[in-house]
Amino acid sequence: MFVDNLIVSVGLSIYQDCQSVRRLIPSIHKQVDYIIVVDGRYPGFGYEGSSGLSTDGTREYLLQFPRIRLIDMPNSGQVAKRTRYLTEAGKYKTDVLIVLDADEWIEERNKGGWSEFRRDVAEILDEENQGLGPVHNVFGIWERYGDPDQFQHNPRVILKPGQCEYYHHHNFVRNRSKRYREWMEPPISQGLVLRGNDDLRSKKREQRMTEYEYLQSECDEKFT
Repeated sequence: MFVDNLIVSVGLSIYQDCQSVRRLIPSIHKQVDYIIVVDGRYPGFGYEGSSGLSTDGTREYLLQFPRIRLIDMPNSGQVAKRTRYLTEAGKYKTDVLIVLDADEWIEERNKGGWSEFRRDVAEILDEENQGLGPVHNVFGIWERYGDPDQFQHNPRVILKPGQCEYYHHHNFVRNRSKRYREWMEPPISQGLVLRGNDDLRSKKREQRMTEYEYLQSECDEKFT
């Protein structure tokens, strides 16, 4: 696979988080082919917005960017929303999907980091095309929420995302045909680091999000 032909997308689930989104989008929009954004309130989240969609300027901001594909999914859980952007990525023939949350962004770890990332992904896909071994779908990425960079066991980079789905939990990803959880592979590239913090969010919102995630951990979403 030629690096120039590699289709790179970002998957993003949002709701009422305009300031965070304004920080995230400039870090990626010139570097990827598609940004697939699924907008909608989680059931039971209880945040403002009678339509179940963002009303704080997030949508208007996103629609300025031609590479963004905005999908409406009000009152849907995390597993359903995340699986939706995997499905949409498949429709756009995405080779690799980077999974981000609204309060995160991407930085290069070194000069030319995005180019290095593309080369590393293309090399892995070429190995499968040449019959040198099966491709695992799920990889990690370097993450930095403080210092130094660390590898967290989170499914952040998904190869051939159209083949995959989330199930039961927003950190469980499986190949649709294999029907078992993909084991986490190490960082797919040294070129990029995911950064994040919730400094742009209100304390009220963070409290509601903590309550929502607690409820989700108590009763797994039955989405298979």
